[in-house]
Amino acid sequence: MSYLMGDLATAEKESAEMAARLLPGQAPYPALHLFAWRSITLMMLGRWDEAVATFYRALEAWNDAGRHAAGYGFRGFVAGLDIGRARGDARLAGAAIEVMESIMARFAMSNSIHLIHAYIRGESGLTANDPFLVQAEGTVGRISLEGVERRVSLACDHREEIPKEVLEQGLERAARVRFPLLEAQIRRARGLAYGDATELSRAIEIWERSGVVPQLGRAKAERGLINGDAAETDAGLAILKKLGDVDYVDRFAARV
Repeated sequence: MSYLMGDLATAEKESAEMAARLLPGQAPYPALHLFAWRSITLMMLGRWDEAVATFYRALEAWNDAGRHAAGYGFRGFVAGLDIGRARGDARLAGAAIEVMESIMARFAMSNSIHLIHAYIRGESGLTANDPFLVQAEGTVGRISLEGVERRVSLACDHREEIPKEVLEQGLERAARVRFPLLEAQIRRARGLAYGDATELSRAIEIWERSGVVPQLGRAKAERGLINGDAAETDAGLAILKKLGDVDYVDRFAARV
């Protein structure tokens, strides 16, 4: 809940305290739950080396638990995939993809978890009738909000044409369910789609308040490009270079 509320400092602190109490092989089901949330938290905080180490602890817990249909572990496995792709680490990305494909094979094709197939291919899979937009009120918990945020982020990174419904209704829904990191990501998408530096500034405010590092670097580089501010663009890219995010930096350079 700390993560979903945008309080990453608390999410990191409390997950660290819990992880420190776990012994190897102990309680693998709740351990996987813990390591998954901690992985994505550390990724967002820009502590990528620690996030990778925690991803492998999550993978170990999944194996200890019998390689079960742990859909709840996806947030941590996606973090491993994202960092692997960003750093050009095929071993890390491959480990994440292997476990996610194994888990998805246990679910009916009608389950929204299969949206990850597109994500694995490097596509957001966002549509005008995306499950996040059309689900009934009061059922938002059935959709992984952090997964939606990751899909919108990927669409932005790859400069996909995002459906207007996601840009408009998605923003309203993100605000209604009070998930600030998703709201920021959709504001970033709107800023890119409409050439609106103000929307990027609103996203930056949320990410700065939450301590999010990789998204902050992206938004600053993109706002600088829209405003013609080369210094801000360079500053944003410097954040990503420090993380080792060669994938985004190379994509950005190719566009410029």
